[in-house]
Amino acid sequence: MDVFDYCLANGLIALSKIGQCGGVMHIQKYTEAIDGFVYRCIECRRRKSVRGTFLSRSKLPSTKILMICNFWVLKRAFTATAYETENSEVSAVQWYNYCRDVSSWKMNTLTQVLGGVGSIVHIDETVFIKRKYNRGRLQANQQWILGIYDTTLRKGYIEAIPNRSAAVLVPINKRLVLPGTTIHTDEWSEYRQLSNHGHDECTRVHSSCC
Repeated sequence: MDVFDYCLANGLIALSKIGQCGGVMHIQKYTEAIDGFVYRCIECRRRKSVRGTFLSRSKLPSTKILMICNFWVLKRAFTATAYETENSEVSAVQWYNYCRDVSSWKMNTLTQVLGGVGSIVHIDETVFIKRKYNRGRLQANQQWILGIYDTTLRKGYIEAIPNRSAAVLVPINKRLVLPGTTIHTDEWSEYRQLSNHGHDECTRVHSSCC
């Protein structure tokens, strides 16, 4: 079974689609297409690419793209992936980054809510500083990271945030932490607003919980 047949068998590529005219479009071989196949309407005879949004902007054959994605899942070095797929290392890195971004987006959209009545959730934030020299002067770029951990479910969530203001922290907690949750935080004043949204906020110092 080749890659294209695998995609068809596993539902990655639909066997048919409905065309603009309302007619059924079936997959046909078409040598001028980059993947060798297109959808063609049996009514109006129009053709349509078999690619969706994930592949639509690439000039690489879908077989090579799926090979790159598979190597990314297997944590293959991008240099080896470039060699195996006969692509440049730049292209392999770009596809690795794309796979990572899509996976991160999907994980965030599937995030499970945390906490609930009787549950304890720890919320904390930290900052990462990247130092670099610019024309002889040392500069520091800050990136805040918010972490939420449910001690009952033993599951957590992290997100890069622009700052730790209430305007940033409160909406995230409302979205992810259920009402009635006992929340352990540090003594950052912005967390005091959590009690206004159905949470029992409990401050703690970094060395010990309350």
